[in-house]
Amino acid sequence: MSKPEKFCVLVLDDDICLTTIVTKALRTGLPSAEVLTARSVAEAQLLISEYKIHFFILDVNLPDGTGIDFLCDVRTLYPD
Repeated sequence: MSKPEKFCVLVLDDDICLTTIVTKALRTGLPSAEVLTARSVAEAQLLISEYKIHFFILDVNLPDGTGIDFLCDVRTLYPD
């Protein structure tokens, strides 16, 4: 029998301070969840190819794109 999949959250934001605060809050509120962070769309795209992400927290303006465009790409690549 396989073990259950961990709930996984991706925080995509280029602001290090805000990312740290959000990550700490998520780890406190969801101690059994895996919390991943990315500072760019390119880094987030790499993470979604390696992990099944269940929940996203996205910044709108990033150095290499927007969180909205990233989310549209995610929905196209992984419609389920």
